[in-house]
Amino acid sequence: MERSLTHAFQLVYNLDGRRLKGYRKASALEADWKYFRVHYTKVTKQKMSKEMGEAVRTVPCHLPCRQGIRHLIDKRGLDKQPRANVPVYIEDMVPFNETIPQTQERRFHLGFQRIPLCLYNTIGLFTANRKQTMLHLQLKRLQISLQRDPHGGPPVPMIEIEPQFVKSVLGMSTMYHTVLYKCIWAPYLTSMEDLRKLFIEDGRREMPLPLKKEMDNCYVFPKVNVINSEPRILCETRMNGSTLAGQRRSFSEIHGFLNHFFLLSGNVIMAHASSRTFIKYYQPRRHTGLQEVMCGVDLNKELSQAVTRMSRWIDKRRPRILSNAEKASVGRDPELQFAIREQVELENRYTRSGDPALRDLLEQQERSFKNTRRRLRKKRLKEIRRDFSRKQAVIDIKRQLTGGAVNDEPAWEVLRKDFAMPPEQIFLVEMFFTWPTSDSLEDEWMRRNKAMAAAILYCALREGGPLRGRPKRLASDDETQVADPPAKKQKTQERSTVSAWEKKLTARHFKTLHLKDRKCNFCNLSLQHEMHLQRHAQEVHRLRT
Repeated sequence: MERSLTHAFQLVYNLDGRRLKGYRKASALEADWKYFRVHYTKVTKQKMSKEMGEAVRTVPCHLPCRQGIRHLIDKRGLDKQPRANVPVYIEDMVPFNETIPQTQERRFHLGFQRIPLCLYNTIGLFTANRKQTMLHLQLKRLQISLQRDPHGGPPVPMIEIEPQFVKSVLGMSTMYHTVLYKCIWAPYLTSMEDLRKLFIEDGRREMPLPLKKEMDNCYVFPKVNVINSEPRILCETRMNGSTLAGQRRSFSEIHGFLNHFFLLSGNVIMAHASSRTFIKYYQPRRHTGLQEVMCGVDLNKELSQAVTRMSRWIDKRRPRILSNAEKASVGRDPELQFAIREQVELENRYTRSGDPALRDLLEQQERSFKNTRRRLRKKRLKEIRRDFSRKQAVIDIKRQLTGGAVNDEPAWEVLRKDFAMPPEQIFLVEMFFTWPTSDSLEDEWMRRNKAMAAAILYCALREGGPLRGRPKRLASDDETQVADPPAKKQKTQERSTVSAWEKKLTARHFKTLHLKDRKCNFCNLSLQHEMHLQRHAQEVHRLRT
């Protein structure tokens, strides 16, 4: 057992060549211990005895064997403190969902891509945020109907997830329907006005709204891809889980959350058969009612919820990108410098010999260099975001005590200019966030119908794809100019060819897809390296990039 876990500690890459996260928490060993017991039962056809299990887990370190899991935790210095479970309530979800259609700091190929993200955030709260499960949801698994209101009001639109999907995919043993109210989508109806005209005849309790059979295999969360420079909705291909996680992580930073929106953060509202599950995994580890309990007074539930939920740490001033000085500090990291030297050496060898085998090694080293730089920059940004609140608090206190008001208008002006919303998005936001102006039911229906019509129109809007590059940042007064790393300095004033990784010359004008073939379309000439393509463009076509 010790040899197996020691080997797992030493692994850096998996079988696919991707870098492993590694062990940071002691709870990770508990998960491996569970998998080991399952494997032991499968091989030996019998369960591990309690005495053997306790011996493996808790052998004291002073004994000669020193093979206990606790010994490995102390030896590797793993963090024994469990992760802080910060809950997300519906009060946090509403403003988070409002940020998604409003901001232009994150763009998509089609406006339609914002709608499924808002939908997932909503229904995820009622399905335990099971990401991969909900991404497999197809239209044929939905049952749409109008239900009679028992209080005498208008018919209630309702969507039900059929029990077969609940049992086979959600993994619930009891066959029951998962019901979501106030949701409707029927292809036989062209607008919400048509839906409002329907009524349930006397003697009936519901009116089914069947979907078209040709839409059965369409996913509720489809994938959007660019094919021949045209954005397409691939209805029969589901969205990738990593794509969904990346979108939620990006909007979490835009919204101002300190930590990214964790998929299971909303499970604090879920009910369980035993309270131990809630206490162990979901209950927040910030207890604010101890003073009231000791004094025998009523608990302040509103304050307790406010100081434990995720919105407590919202600050939209928290940086989302690294400055030039911070990027330069990452460039001086020994691990990145080693990757740069390896790449330079391979480039020199490939230039001298022209061996095709070295080209594959060079491309692999280029990917390794980019991944290492991206990982180190991400780590540095995480550290800056973590320490921002403490440092910014000192600055704010100093400004307020000296009589200077905090003025972020210049920064907001940059955002207004660079992330101006198109008219269609402005119309969408106006329709979504209008307040009721009348007590009339017909007026309220009309207000909601206009919002639905605005959403349908916005789905076809081409936003232009994700933003390339970094948003503009205001120059800091105390930011010092840091020189480039020594490995990146040029020894001569000008060279015939410049490596793309040193100055990112091609990344400013071309995408990676454009340079895969390394072929000049004007001369129909194939070249072996990106630098050769740059030199050919400069000497023949007088195009310098």
